[in-house]
Amino acid sequence: MYKILFVDDEINVLEYLPLAINWEALGITGILTASDAESALQIVKKERPDIAVVDVEMPGKNGLDFCKEAQKIHSQMILVILSAFDRFDYAKRAISIGVNDYLLKPVDEKELQNLMQKIVSGLEKSRKSSLEKKTRQIRAMEKAAGDFLHKLFHNEKPAENLENDFPAFRDYKDVMILMQGNGDFADCREVLEESLDAESLFVSSKNGIYAVLRKSDIRLSAEEKTDRIRWKMEREGFHVWIACVKAKKQETVCQALIRCFYELEKVSFMADKKDRYTEGVGFRQIDIPLPDIQEGLKTLSEDRDISRLRKEICSAMEDAFVQCIEPIRICEMILEVFIALKMYLTKNWQQDAVSILRRLDLVTLMRCGTPENLYGMVDQYLKELAYFVEQQYKTYGDFYIVRIAKEYTKQNYQNKELSLQEVADAVGISRTYFSKMFKETTGEKYWDYLSRCRIEKAKEYLLNTSLGQAQISEKVGYNSEFHFSRKFKELVGVSPNKFRKSR
Repeated sequence: MYKILFVDDEINVLEYLPLAINWEALGITGILTASDAESALQIVKKERPDIAVVDVEMPGKNGLDFCKEAQKIHSQMILVILSAFDRFDYAKRAISIGVNDYLLKPVDEKELQNLMQKIVSGLEKSRKSSLEKKTRQIRAMEKAAGDFLHKLFHNEKPAENLENDFPAFRDYKDVMILMQGNGDFADCREVLEESLDAESLFVSSKNGIYAVLRKSDIRLSAEEKTDRIRWKMEREGFHVWIACVKAKKQETVCQALIRCFYELEKVSFMADKKDRYTEGVGFRQIDIPLPDIQEGLKTLSEDRDISRLRKEICSAMEDAFVQCIEPIRICEMILEVFIALKMYLTKNWQQDAVSILRRLDLVTLMRCGTPENLYGMVDQYLKELAYFVEQQYKTYGDFYIVRIAKEYTKQNYQNKELSLQEVADAVGISRTYFSKMFKETTGEKYWDYLSRCRIEKAKEYLLNTSLGQAQISEKVGYNSEFHFSRKFKELVGVSPNKFRKSR
């Protein structure tokens, strides 16, 4: 586990020290020897021992000169000097150049044992502390890279330069991003972690997106690295899309991650499904306007027909693909449309019923991999919506749409401009269909229902406030006091003034 170097010009000392105590019991398994300072310095450069025990008096460079130069080569090495004389001037100079301890010749075995135990104990503590510090730094770096990847994938503004907080990122030149296509996320993550070397930074998300940052390895090309990972994953039954890039000169790890992310988009949406390792023609990074789905929603609600809605969505998708817009932007557009559909259904039907619909997220859409698969998922989702609406109508008829219309009316009755068209738009169906459905479901016309709402509220004002008739007519949504008074008498049987006096 540890290496020790003995430096002495006396052969008998070099033969004695390696046998003096049980070095293996102390965890020292590598024993090196040198008979002069120059050869010892070469050993330090090559072997980087943890401890050096050095004789002070040697021909040529003495032990203290060796210690001074060795410190420049390997500053973490523990230095112990050997001397036949307990001289203060040696001790003073030894301290000034960083020597840790000393032993007097002839070396006492017990004294040597105790000193080595103390040194090894210190090395253990130092190594443990260093390992803990390194582990904390790696975890912090992985979290920072994970946050960056999450924001990048969800179209949020990520950090501009991770190296500002973690200079160690500069050592990582190979960037790989993977997207899981099937299987359990936890199992895939475990297999992937096992296939990586100890020097890799592994960033994992909950939805099957992973990033691997590695120090540059000239032995393997990007293709070879990617093929190795893919082979291991496929052997375990996982399909993954992989993009791999090498950071360019002066390119930060953030810039490399962004470039790799765009390569992943190309990989997952290429018709031939071959992974791509070099930059090609990029996608256009622009936002897509949402398609107008109002007419499609009305057709879905009234006729349980998805053809109009499918046409509106697929037409927008086709235009985006023709323009070579980034796949992630197309997926975002689809997701927003699906969210709008769910909101519409939530507004018109029971919340718990809407929850039965299959949930979609950005990663699920990106994982489709090709435009054809994306079209297929959209079609499947719309079929689920149509089936859901059909079942709701079979179970509840038009009751819930009418309920929403009534709630909307109660919230907006005071609006003088409230129209049949506005209420129909609020529930997502055409004015003609809404008027017919409302009458068939409630037995009264919508305008009669609106008048009743307004007059009921007017009765409350007349009984509980001192507001005048003109003020009340204004508050309940009538354009004129005369019209209000006439409608009140028509529905209540007496004028507003007589109604107030009768309380």
